[in-house]
Amino acid sequence: MLNLSVYKGEKIEYDFTIKDSNGNLIDLSTVDVKFRVWSELPPIYGNLIFSVDATDEAADGTCKVILTDTQTDIEPKLYFYELYLSYPAGEEYVAEVGLFYIKTRLEGTEGKTFITPDLVKTKIRLEDESYTDEEIQYFIEVAHRKVIADCGNYVKHNYYAHYPTTDKTYWLPHGEILSFIRIKINGEEIDESNYTIDYEKGKITFSSSMDIYYNDFIEFEYIPMLYKDLELLYAAIEILRQQYIYTQSDVIKAKLDDFKEEAKKTIHRISSKDFIGSVPDFGFRGRYRQVSM
Repeated sequence: MLNLSVYKGEKIEYDFTIKDSNGNLIDLSTVDVKFRVWSELPPIYGNLIFSVDATDEAADGTCKVILTDTQTDIEPKLYFYELYLSYPAGEEYVAEVGLFYIKTRLEGTEGKTFITPDLVKTKIRLEDESYTDEEIQYFIEVAHRKVIADCGNYVKHNYYAHYPTTDKTYWLPHGEILSFIRIKINGEEIDESNYTIDYEKGKITFSSSMDIYYNDFIEFEYIPMLYKDLELLYAAIEILRQQYIYTQSDVIKAKLDDFKEEAKKTIHRISSKDFIGSVPDFGFRGRYRQVSM
């Protein structure tokens, strides 16, 4: 029994392999297979929500079920499915049952995630129409939550002020900045008018009139571009993992393993510390200036 879940309004394709009670593959070449979704199981206690004819029924027990965005555009909640077999001689029986969960798509995610569906397509070289932009956006939202869970809402990097104090330039250890939150000196937040930010270089320059004394404790809070890189990797991994489940392709498996390793290295780059410290901050993100990328 497989427990299935699909996003509301999502197109999806399932490949099934049907066996008898002894574990032997059933010859489906002359059998009509239907995928039926019910509000309750057994069906006598519920209502039929929709029924789909399977395709590509084969002698090796395999068949394919394709659900359209219209069929899955139903109330998000838990349903039940069954694979219903009809033989030419009139024999009929249910070969498989399971849970069928319609999930709710998140709303209002614009501006929260760091990447776009086009970036994901480029990363995994997805040239066909197997996923819509809306479906890819769902994977991006999942990836975004994972980034925050693994790396915090932003990075807090700590410095002690330079000597001589005439050096007003500070380089952040993660390089390019996606967005910047604030600066604190000795625990007090500094107004934005007192410094400029070079987002491409990860460079902060205080104004010449800003009083900074040797060994002042400076806290920089920002989101490095590495967060965007990690979100892209996580989204690609989610899609490749789903593809590998259905295809068992060695090529996809190799790419999936490479992306997982790359994600581990990216997390290490985000969380690594220098002699003072650069740590993920899991607190409230607060206000920040979002850079248009």
